[in-house]
Amino acid sequence: MGAENSKRKSSPKAAFRKKVCSFLNLPSPPKEITSQTIERAWKDKLDSDLFIQLQRVIFKSHTSVSFECFSEFYYKLVEGTVDDKTSVIFSIICSKGQENADLHTLRSYVKNVLNTLINLHRGNKEFSKWNDIGRLPEFYSCEDLTAYITTDLPESFSQNKLENWYNSNGIFKNVSDYVYHSAFSVYEDHRTFIPLPVQDALVNIKGTTLLTLGDILFLNAALPAEYSVKWRLLYSSSVHGQSWQTLCKNILSQGPSLVVIEDENNAVIGAFGPASWRLCPSFYGNDSCFLFTLRPHLSLMTPSGFNSNFQYINSGAATLPNGMGFGGKQEYFGLFLSNDFGKGKVNKSCTTFNNFVMPNDPKDFDVRHLEVWGVGKADPTPEELVRNFPLQLFQEN
Repeated sequence: MGAENSKRKSSPKAAFRKKVCSFLNLPSPPKEITSQTIERAWKDKLDSDLFIQLQRVIFKSHTSVSFECFSEFYYKLVEGTVDDKTSVIFSIICSKGQENADLHTLRSYVKNVLNTLINLHRGNKEFSKWNDIGRLPEFYSCEDLTAYITTDLPESFSQNKLENWYNSNGIFKNVSDYVYHSAFSVYEDHRTFIPLPVQDALVNIKGTTLLTLGDILFLNAALPAEYSVKWRLLYSSSVHGQSWQTLCKNILSQGPSLVVIEDENNAVIGAFGPASWRLCPSFYGNDSCFLFTLRPHLSLMTPSGFNSNFQYINSGAATLPNGMGFGGKQEYFGLFLSNDFGKGKVNKSCTTFNNFVMPNDPKDFDVRHLEVWGVGKADPTPEELVRNFPLQLFQEN
């Protein structure tokens, strides 16, 4: 890791000790820190199981720890290198003296970190609104997201393997940093993990979404950053009725969107369409488009570069497919929803996207529920274009 890392692993300096004292609400560094002091600082922030895991590593079998030892722990998790952070994680999930950790213990730790993220969001308006519109009993579950995050690891792995995994796992790396920055009160972290759901004020959507918080975290992490702050409910079959005409009316010209589909066998699949929907006889969109599955498990299918057949929607055509499609080619879409509302189809393969595997592959399926979320700005209306036209001329000149 070189001289720089060795230098960074030295004892925290005076400025860092000051941060630790601030976190613990202490006027000056004490000789020892008790478990009660840490519990007071963390009791309203950390998931109880994560607190137990951290406490076990910090205090081992004792009731207190030196200020210097705790400061070193604080430093590694908050401001340390990837090597520092994964060394702490490895000590949490691996018994002393063992060379390898097991996947089951890591998954328990990951789930506890995700649950802490949810705890940290419980007081904000984003969480409250999702809490109102979530309809599934497992709304708070992060089991599927935990499995997805750890899917590339074997049943037993070394610290070096853990470091490689952590360094390449964007979702967990960001969540972990956010959790420990918040837990240690280092600074305010403005990263968005849970978007604000927005709906028409005249429509009551309480208890309508089939998304869990784990699904929301997964999808929001996959979206371009500019689309991760606010989601607008454009259409829900349980709210707006099962109508192709209503679907088109609600989603056309509304900017980028997420399409989420549940079939008759409880599989949940969908797609992100980065281009605003417009009736068109040919494909359009760009390579930020992706397909996904949420149930029975999470998966992400990103563009392969083989072709640019990303989005398609058409209606009333005599010789072309009428419906909404993603990937593949006309008549052989990767994913297709017919304008005969309630009917869908997935293909056996789709060269437009990598790792294309659908849970209902390959077959026609019945749509039990459909929801579409606008994740970017809607297209300007004709009135807005007219209103802004003089301003555009002024800016160009």
